Amino acid sequence: LLFYTDSYSYSWDKISDFLDAFVESGRGLVMGVFGMEVSMSNSYPVTNVTNSCWVADRGTKLTLGAILHPNHSVVQDVRTFDGGPASYHFSCDLVAGATELARYSNGRPLASVKAFNLTSGKIARRVDLNFPP
Repeated sequence: LLFYTDSYSYSWDKISDFLDAFVESGRGLVMGVFGMEVSMSNSYPVTNVTNSCWVADRGTKLTLGAILHPNHSVVQDVRTFDGGPASYHFSCDLVAGATELARYSNGRPLASVKAFNLTSGKIARRVDLNFPP
């Protein structure tokens, strides 16, 4: 499931509950840059979106920096990336246990992933794409 939003929702609680249930079923979740703002009640974070960094940076055109895990399926065939003239992205750090797959030209995370061991024995995966789709 790819989740992305570019507008405020008055139903964040419902969205958060839905995303929690989706992750808890053992399915994968991909979050776009503005979707990462949703506070998931059971917390399956990859990016540490806090009050100090959740406002998206913009205004400088960014491109692909380093690909740190070139064999990972998320970035395996990526050769170039252009964030466009605004290059909206968060300047947040990753949570413990998350893996940064690729970086922007400014060194900030571009794509990151984390696996979560669920109490059901299933493994859930979440990918954060630090750009708007």
